[in-house]
Amino acid sequence: MLQLESLDLSKNYLSSQIPPEFADLNFLSHLNVSYNQLTGRIPTNTQFSTFPSTSFEGNKGLWGPPLTSDTTIVLPPPKFNGSSSNPNSGDEIDWNVINAEIGFTCGFGIAVGSLLFCKRWRK
Repeated sequence: MLQLESLDLSKNYLSSQIPPEFADLNFLSHLNVSYNQLTGRIPTNTQFSTFPSTSFEGNKGLWGPPLTSDTTIVLPPPKFNGSSSNPNSGDEIDWNVINAEIGFTCGFGIAVGSLLFCKRWRK
């Protein structure tokens, strides 16, 4: 396996990080792990940086060269377990907006309903 020259693992629903052992494959001239569910930093200590960014596209959790041209150390995005402390995380319902929508709908319904069902008010 150490003399592997080509590895195509695209569209396989793989998750987790790229194994660091892949960085030891010195003869690897083609790598494609696109359109999986991989996360974490792409190994940079070997020829992984020579592969085109298309080899890694479609993995929302991957970061680092060649996807980005960062030369500084970048921390991965934080992971939230269970309930989030960020009110705008997308997992929580914004009750202020829901309450305003319900209030407007009820008020509008009462006003229009009154006009429809009360003959005196229509005139």
